[in-house]
Amino acid sequence: MDDLPSFAMFKKGVNYLIGKALDLTFLNHIDIDIQSKILFTNDTTYWQANSFRFGFQNVTSFFKLGGNDVNIYGGGTVDGNGQAW
Repeated sequence: MDDLPSFAMFKKGVNYLIGKALDLTFLNHIDIDIQSKILFTNDTTYWQANSFRFGFQNVTSFFKLGGNDVNIYGGGTVDGNGQAW
């Protein structure tokens, strides 16, 4: 059953607020349809202490997304809340 494709939808008209770092590199056979706004909190103290570091690019990220057969589409937005500092 785990090898069957899955579907996740972020519904239009609903805003989703994320306040924790997300490591979604374990995903398998999934379509993700983003029709809404996914917003990360502006808690810069938390994000500085808990973001994922990518030393080869000298950057950090709030989330990691990957796996096997992962597809993302839709008309929504992902808002990391800009450069508050």
